[in-house]
Amino acid sequence: MNKIYFLRVMRLFVLFSIVGFMHVSAASFSQTVTLKGTHLAFEEVIRAIRQQTGYEVYMDMDRLKETNPVSVAVSDMPLEDFIQLILKNQPLESKIEGKTISLVRKQTLSSSPNRYAESNGSQQPSRVSFRVLDPDGKPLSGASFFSSSSKNHVSLGLTDGEGRLSLNVSLGDRLEVSYVGFEPISVVVSNEMLKNGTFSISLKISINNLDEAVITKGYYSTTKLLNTGSISTVKSDVISRQPISDPMAALEGNVPGLSIQQSSGGPGRAYKIQLRGRNSIANGNNPLIIVDGVPFSNTTLSSTFNTAGNGQSSQFNYINPSDIYSIDILKDADATAIYGSRGANGVILITTKKGKTGKTAIDVNAYSGVGKITRTLDLMNTQEYLAMRKQAFANDSATPTASDYDLNGTYDQNKYTDWQKKLIGGTANISDAQLAASGGNDQTTFRLGGGYHYETTVYPGDFNTKRVNAIMSIQHISDNKKLRINFTTSYVEGMNNIPSMDLTQFIMLAPNAPDTYTADGKLNWANSTFSNPLQTLFQSYKEDTRNLIGNVVVSYRLFDGLQLKASFGYNRDELDQDRLRPFSSQNPAFASNANALRQHFMANNAIATWIVEPQISYSKKLSIGNFDALIGTTAQGIDQKTLALTATGFTSDGQLNNMQAGSSLSVLTNAISQYRYDAIYGRLGYNIADKYIVNFTGRRDGSSRFGPGKQFGNFWSAGASWVFSNEKFINENLKFLSLGKLRGSLGTTGNDNLTNYKYLSSYSSYTYSYQGVSSIVPTQLANPFYGWEKVSKIDLALELGFLDNRIMLNAGAFRCRTGNQLVGYSLPSITGFSSIQANLPAVIENKGLEFDLTSSNIATKNFQWNTTANLTIPRNKLVSYPNIAASSYSTSYAVGQPLLISYRYAYTGIDPATGLYTFKDMDGDKQINSPGDLVPTFVGQKFYGGITNNFKYRDWELAFMFQFTKQTGQNYLYNATPGGYSGGAGNQPRSVINSKTIEPLTQDYNSAVALQGYLFDQSDGRITDASYIRLRNLQLAWNLPEKWRSGSGIKNARIYLQCQNLLTITNYKGLDPEIAGGLLTLPPLRTFVFGAQFSL
Repeated sequence: MNKIYFLRVMRLFVLFSIVGFMHVSAASFSQTVTLKGTHLAFEEVIRAIRQQTGYEVYMDMDRLKETNPVSVAVSDMPLEDFIQLILKNQPLESKIEGKTISLVRKQTLSSSPNRYAESNGSQQPSRVSFRVLDPDGKPLSGASFFSSSSKNHVSLGLTDGEGRLSLNVSLGDRLEVSYVGFEPISVVVSNEMLKNGTFSISLKISINNLDEAVITKGYYSTTKLLNTGSISTVKSDVISRQPISDPMAALEGNVPGLSIQQSSGGPGRAYKIQLRGRNSIANGNNPLIIVDGVPFSNTTLSSTFNTAGNGQSSQFNYINPSDIYSIDILKDADATAIYGSRGANGVILITTKKGKTGKTAIDVNAYSGVGKITRTLDLMNTQEYLAMRKQAFANDSATPTASDYDLNGTYDQNKYTDWQKKLIGGTANISDAQLAASGGNDQTTFRLGGGYHYETTVYPGDFNTKRVNAIMSIQHISDNKKLRINFTTSYVEGMNNIPSMDLTQFIMLAPNAPDTYTADGKLNWANSTFSNPLQTLFQSYKEDTRNLIGNVVVSYRLFDGLQLKASFGYNRDELDQDRLRPFSSQNPAFASNANALRQHFMANNAIATWIVEPQISYSKKLSIGNFDALIGTTAQGIDQKTLALTATGFTSDGQLNNMQAGSSLSVLTNAISQYRYDAIYGRLGYNIADKYIVNFTGRRDGSSRFGPGKQFGNFWSAGASWVFSNEKFINENLKFLSLGKLRGSLGTTGNDNLTNYKYLSSYSSYTYSYQGVSSIVPTQLANPFYGWEKVSKIDLALELGFLDNRIMLNAGAFRCRTGNQLVGYSLPSITGFSSIQANLPAVIENKGLEFDLTSSNIATKNFQWNTTANLTIPRNKLVSYPNIAASSYSTSYAVGQPLLISYRYAYTGIDPATGLYTFKDMDGDKQINSPGDLVPTFVGQKFYGGITNNFKYRDWELAFMFQFTKQTGQNYLYNATPGGYSGGAGNQPRSVINSKTIEPLTQDYNSAVALQGYLFDQSDGRITDASYIRLRNLQLAWNLPEKWRSGSGIKNARIYLQCQNLLTITNYKGLDPEIAGGLLTLPPLRTFVFGAQFSL
């Protein structure tokens, strides 16, 4: 995609967003009222105020019965004047605060400052227990209660850890309830409250983006206002809009700083995940994943077995997206330091849904749909292909040989097969069904859920992946509100029989190649002239996975402010793989060697993780602020067992299931690995007047991946924020600014994300024995002296809110440097080893800019339009690497260059005299064949992001998200030798025909043309713009109107259409720009599903 075209498209998106943001002031709620009518019910007038202004109106239902009809005829009357008009003949008075209008009985407004020390008239006060909850039914500790029935606005107290506060109140008393990050509310004491003695109050989030009010930082929570770290949150409503089986797919394009790329379009395939870039040269760069407080292994278990042809499976398929309540992404030192070295590459917290207080609710969601590949290559047909091949022979002054089956008459010259359509042009079927029940009382809540997911492939044949899942969570609070127990467990089991080979790699077969089946339905080998691509479909492959996660959290409040807490977690992943290669899947010409060709591969892999984390927390309100502290410890273990076997020498295909029937049984892998991690951590926080907030974190980590004396590391972070919008001079002079905050953090951590036992010498069994005794050989040199990779982070951000936070803008800059790199240090061959694990003073730097924007463009009763957008501009480079030229990385990395480079020959064009490719002679030796001629070429992302729009009109909802990426990648334009024929493959894109940008056609792989073609294949001429804009997902939903549901017992119901990968705009010539590796890999699927969801 050329730069100008890409920028034009981007401008359209920016313009689209700006138009939406301008609507905030042009099309928002009016502050005037227009109404005409006689003898209107007072309730109808109140409804008109809400619809036209967006203000909330609160009054007791008993007061409504005392009101008189209203006759009015006004146009664009200011709201306050209109309220005074309609209250002239009513027994009510009003008070307007923010966006809330409170209507109360006139005589209840007392001027006494000791309102609650007196009775209301002759009535004696009654004790009422109030409970304050967030929109999800979770208690809000520290919510403030005020008496607004008096002129002095008397403070009545704060809610406890369970969101409760008991007060002596009288009928008609008016209370105000407020909590940071939520809209304040006025409540009038009614007869029903006094009779029941309890009353629950649900606060609405004051920030338009519902994801940004309460922020989870793992060991503790805070609010967006008081947060000092860099955290992004994706809630369940975003996840539920996408027909996905992997929750990581829901994050793609939705989180600044988080890069997620699909590795294959096959079901259940892995995603590449990087948070703020690549920090380590040779070790793990994956973020830490926590599910309900339990570390979740992001190691792909299938890496121990031969599944590379179809890509590795994703561990996150163990997590059911429908069970997720929120995903929090922790990025900077302030947010991640409390996780120590485990969070060196960032932390992703996944929280599952929990039960809510109330009657038992049943939730059902089911959908079904289809998927097709998004793109195909424009390849030659038979006539074009044969013309190309004949021209290649003519250019070489040669004639077809006996092995040129496509030209010598062996293959039908008039036959045409569209191999893309035949191999990957099928339709995948997708089905998903989920059922959950939840409910409870003030002491105990629960949620039970289960589901089933089924997905087939676009390959020919009946191949699928299945998943069944179950989850249970229980939360209990003791009578005295001091003891709290949370228990969550989930189990997922998956079955997969998808072929281990990606059939996409065969789409370049000659278009006149033979049929894949003979007349009697067997695989066609065409007398050994054809390598049948469907042979992998006859080689049985099974993959069974199981995952169990369990977590218990017990907390006890000794007294106000001091709490003891302990978390116990367990996670077990299991994978069983089995592949049979019968002789019926192979060329019968090799029947003499059939026994040896029959093979049975088997592997079992299991990873068990346990974790125990006790902690003590303390909070206290001091004279000028709030102080809170936390101290805790972590003990974690990971145990992994792997066994892989292969058997050959079966006398028939029927014996393949029994490995003992083979004459040869070999152990490929039999390993046990253990990892232990211990830590102590602490945190101190202080908040002064909700304006000045500081946060300090320290942690001492111990890891079994280092030798004696090197196992422990000390790490820290400091974060601070200034909420300048709470300053008096800002409030008075910048009325449009509803939130202004400057925050920053810095800190250090370590990285131990490397293979176990690298500091020890290791040995492996040897194939040959010595004097009849089995032998071993050394495979690794010991080095007990290397230590932690050191990671230092700096983060600075500005957060702004405008027009009552209807527009929210966050802009941040970050820098992360990782030193003391753990790499394979090169050794001379005389040592018998190529390298040894060691620390080098190499330094990697990741820095960048992140922006995210949210806007409530239009918000009326019948129509709402919200927009969110994010942009990330990452930069990465190798700052230093002493003597890199002598290391094994000399042709992989360069100092001052990004890690995302590829050393390639410098392509300079085509020689007009010879027609051959030419390249720059970098070392001046007049040859292009040495490492000195290679130049570093950037292959990666320059910026990326996404734009989401949500529309709602009455009962209809429309949401869609565009993802965009500016990047370079390897283009699949043609292979190194257009005109050649090898292994049955030789087809080319149509762009080869009469092209002026390629060499003369040749079929001789040893010709000068072919040799230059090989150089071109390794040159920067293959690197091209792979930028794209993709309509990642779209949802259209219709909610069943309330009047239709009335009396049916159905609380909510909707039907919906969801689409994934609907449209891609790109100039990339390969199958898909997201997988722009130049390889023939199955592209992502375009999916359409239709579903229904309802609650009882």
